[in-house]
Amino acid sequence: MSDLADLLDAFEQERATSTVGVLHTRKTRNRAARVACLVGATRLEDFTAPAVDRALEAIPITSPRSREKYRLAVSAVLSWAIASGRLPGPHPLHKAAAPPEPPGPPPTPLEDTLAAFEAGQLAAGRCRDYTHGVRCRVARFARLASAVRLEDLTPERIAASLPLVSSKPSVQRKAREDLSAVFSWARAAGLFSRPNPAACPRSLRGTMYRKPWRDRDGNRREGATWYAQFRDDTGRLRTVALGVRGSRDEAARELERVKADGVETRRAVRGTLPRYTFADVPAPLGAIVEEYLAELRRLRRSPAYLADVARQLLRVLVGTAAKTIEEVTSTLIAAALAALGGSAYLQNAHRRALVSFYEWLIRNERWDRANPARRVRRVKHETDRVRRALSEDDISRLLAAAPADRAAVYRVALDTGLRMGELAALRVADVNVDAGTVVVRASVAKSGKRATLPLRREAVEALRPLVAERKPDENVFPTVPTVETFYADLRRAGIDRETGEGVCDRHAMRVTYATRLQRRGVELGLAQKLLRHSSPVLTANIYSRFGLGDLRAAVARLDEAGTSQPLTSRGGQVDDARADGMGPIVLRAVV
Repeated sequence: MSDLADLLDAFEQERATSTVGVLHTRKTRNRAARVACLVGATRLEDFTAPAVDRALEAIPITSPRSREKYRLAVSAVLSWAIASGRLPGPHPLHKAAAPPEPPGPPPTPLEDTLAAFEAGQLAAGRCRDYTHGVRCRVARFARLASAVRLEDLTPERIAASLPLVSSKPSVQRKAREDLSAVFSWARAAGLFSRPNPAACPRSLRGTMYRKPWRDRDGNRREGATWYAQFRDDTGRLRTVALGVRGSRDEAARELERVKADGVETRRAVRGTLPRYTFADVPAPLGAIVEEYLAELRRLRRSPAYLADVARQLLRVLVGTAAKTIEEVTSTLIAAALAALGGSAYLQNAHRRALVSFYEWLIRNERWDRANPARRVRRVKHETDRVRRALSEDDISRLLAAAPADRAAVYRVALDTGLRMGELAALRVADVNVDAGTVVVRASVAKSGKRATLPLRREAVEALRPLVAERKPDENVFPTVPTVETFYADLRRAGIDRETGEGVCDRHAMRVTYATRLQRRGVELGLAQKLLRHSSPVLTANIYSRFGLGDLRAAVARLDEAGTSQPLTSRGGQVDDARADGMGPIVLRAVV
């Protein structure tokens, strides 16, 4: 198996440096290794077609598509070995070549157009698999529709041919998206002059669905509430919660009532709020908002933040129906926020945007009264979703159950409190294993400020091999675990995703870092610096999670004998660093 493992490692290294993605290559390598274990192969020659078929049947999966992925992974490794001279041909999994068929009819103009579409998309840097898949699916649809030119695919013929593709609305929607992509490219290239016939018609019936989720065992389930997605009379795509937990027929009847009454009168989910432009507000108001956005742009706020602020300000100002800034009052603001509907978090976000806007006006002496947005009370917002901190036993099990590459990510996250986005952007030049420090660049930090953080010994040892094998401008971690991958590692480690103390997600590792600092007596101000928080209140109230065991231990201290002094954060003396490698700063009370 060692020889085969070396070949699989060489396959992964060579493919990762080509146009194939690192993650895709890693998955291909792992699937081929799993089939090799089931076959009992120690050499490439052991991969015969009957042996691979028996191994695929032994894999505990039911989806034929998933089983085919394993076959394709083995085939890709064998093809690479044949191309590199490591394995003599022919391909073990390929059938004998059939006798040549007589030449078919010449290609149609539509096939030439699809070939040009694929070449153009590849030249633009699009994914090869995606582009080729669109070409094949559109060619199949054209055969079903008996179309030989783009002009033959009229809206009527497309609508009549979609049921021939599949009876599932999701498959039909995918086919329409593929056609729309081809027609959009053809219009841009000057090969098609008419409007896009594959554009979704306004009268398209809504699609109803239930949101999927996974239980603690990893099984896919569906929620009880029905949601719907449809286009209204203006052609805008709407997504609403129907509030129905019964059958599909009941949800369909509710959807018809929603479409008849209008979605604006119902509580809508994210993405259904009205979107306004500066043309929808009076010119004086729009000019002031544009000046405010220019100031935020000067302060180097992110484009996503600027877009959110602009949308929130325009919604509230349009809702007040004011023509000048002087006409905006706290009463009008409260009425506009109430008309928006939605959750308490949504209304409070719009209120915060307006408070900041008026504070800017006051600082620039363009508003001589009190901030009217501050007079509008925040909507009470309570949530049961609380992140919990991992225990020391949970940390040990998670690091032991995860593969080496992901365990290194978890180790650094637990020992530094770095966010997932900061870990994904971490470069080799940012890590100094000799000094035991890591630099968070201002361009990737949430606060926009550069910071240098210390590293524990375990984190240094985890980073040392990763830094040694990469160039300074390369990322330390080629990929970071996704949400699904993190939950899978939790299940593998036997850690519950949700308990009575709260939920555990990727950001919970940052909560764990803060809680471990506080449990070891680190001064609150130092913990704030290490976590790079703007306020110690955030560190103390949000990022420090004490479980029931901590509370029991605190109560038990009342029964302890002696007159030991409590910890203090002012006037204390600093003990030596602990031997467990955490490097805490423990305070002793000064008598």
